[in-house]
Amino acid sequence: MTVEHDVTATDPASTVDVVLVDDEAPARRRMRQLLDDIGGCRIAGEFATGVAALEAIATHPVDIAFLDIEMPGFDGMALASAIAKTSPQTIIVFVTAHDRYAVRAFDLTAADYLVKPVRRERLEASLSRLQRLLASRARPQRPGEAAAADDVPGPSAPSPGTTIRRIEVHHGHRVLFVNTDDVDWFEADGQHIRLHAGQQAYRLSQSMRRVEAALDPARFVRIHRSAIVNIERVRELQPWFGGDAVLVLTTGAKLKVSRTYRGRLRDCLRAL
Repeated sequence: MTVEHDVTATDPASTVDVVLVDDEAPARRRMRQLLDDIGGCRIAGEFATGVAALEAIATHPVDIAFLDIEMPGFDGMALASAIAKTSPQTIIVFVTAHDRYAVRAFDLTAADYLVKPVRRERLEASLSRLQRLLASRARPQRPGEAAAADDVPGPSAPSPGTTIRRIEVHHGHRVLFVNTDDVDWFEADGQHIRLHAGQQAYRLSQSMRRVEAALDPARFVRIHRSAIVNIERVRELQPWFGGDAVLVLTTGAKLKVSRTYRGRLRDCLRAL
């Protein structure tokens, strides 16, 4: 794979191979410096275009690809889709100056979404999680062992101020955009999610974990493995058996609160 700079050799057993794809050289330089400072990564290549990156990754797959989104011609979204077909084991992390692509990034099953300027602690947390994922892939799976659907790695919680404000939903032949202010709650629906907003409900092809990571944690809280609520829609909290509770929303909907999430809910409600 073409490398634009010399890389110091490191122990291959303790590092992951990454590529940087960004049409702006200063942005690539910034990411390279952060990764070098954090350690644990070997930068296998840097590319200014999606076409060059795809050709290299198809020949020499890497563990993680850090992709800018807004690039001329073959942009980051198109590149991510192509990588998923040619090198499906490569983990995609978007690095962009804009937060408006977050929902599309989740649709493409990106593992994370970093907003420029990338902070070292944010990148370090992301790498730690992705390295655990890579380690779990390398570990032989025991007979009968399967990952829970909710444990599939998804984007970490965005930095403050970068949470999504609108959600793209498909309704018949139309594409609608629902403001998060208008959302009452999210409900797990098999391999999908159902978004409830007033009398309307829309189906999303995303996991609960991915949606939760993209929402404002000061306003949306997980109350159950299968439910996330807008705390501004909470009208009443009723105790239930075994430490559980029932949440009554302003719409009249009644949702079970498991004791696992009850403390977090109380903290959020008291902060209002």
